[in-house]
Amino acid sequence: GLDKQDVLASVLRLLDQLTAEVQPALGIRKQCVIFGIPNVGKSTVMNALAGRKLAQTGNEPAVTKGQQRIRLNQSWTLIDTPGMLWPKLADQDAALRLAMTGSIRQTAIDIEEIGWLAAEYLQSALPEVLRQRYELEESPGDTEALLSAIARQTGGINRRGDTDYGKVAQTLLNDYRSGKLGNHTLELPPAGTD
Repeated sequence: GLDKQDVLASVLRLLDQLTAEVQPALGIRKQCVIFGIPNVGKSTVMNALAGRKLAQTGNEPAVTKGQQRIRLNQSWTLIDTPGMLWPKLADQDAALRLAMTGSIRQTAIDIEEIGWLAAEYLQSALPEVLRQRYELEESPGDTEALLSAIARQTGGINRRGDTDYGKVAQTLLNDYRSGKLGNHTLELPPAGTD
């Protein structure tokens, strides 16, 4: 891996280069705002740059409630911000991808619905990964059969012997979010872009 001090020095050097083009050196403290959608690691990046845990982190959206300022050196202050989402997500596919990654609060979504949609997507995109992760004999033909097979392997069967879709959905999403299904992108740039 990279040495944290080398990474910090490189980032500060790049920031100085970028700001030199816009603002001549006047001895004014410079600020860099870190912003983006929820639960993508903004605070983790800040802590890594600072070399210590200053910004609170967590594996859920909305851990950062307000701006957090971290002084990096005499010249630079980093500002961590709460995650931001569009007021209304018109693109339902984009909303699904955000929900799968945990960028939308659990209280704002139907976990069974997101788990079902995630299973459909992962079954088409990563059938072999699902088969290996959940030790499935073969890839089930449909989403209901897939969720039932995963439930049998992970303890997602209720006392009546039925699939607990809420529990298996949570298991599948937790495994995806924690990287247990491997590194996988949910969105590719349009063809022909650099």
